[in-house]
Amino acid sequence: MATVSKRPASGPRQLTRVGERLSFVYLERCTVHRDANALTAEDAEGVRHIPSATIGCLLLGPGTRITHQAMAVLGESGAVVVWVGEHGVRFYAGGRALNRSSALL
Repeated sequence: MATVSKRPASGPRQLTRVGERLSFVYLERCTVHRDANALTAEDAEGVRHIPSATIGCLLLGPGTRITHQAMAVLGESGAVVVWVGEHGVRFYAGGRALNRSSALL
């Protein structure tokens, strides 16, 4: 079983600027895991690797499972996570990392 890293949280200067991130990534019918400081989305077609530091918002559609470690790396990178209906039509729940100063964004 993988453990969550003990490294300190990244400071604002170490995070990817908002303007340089992907605006959103939509996933459905897959399992999201953590692999080092990246995410993996595994479905029937295979495994896709997604750098977590480049995600602005992760939209999780129907049939998606996400591990605690994957949520932890998203929180460390300052990404927003939203649970949505099929094709992003309905908003069910959302979560975001703790607030930090936006002066450097």
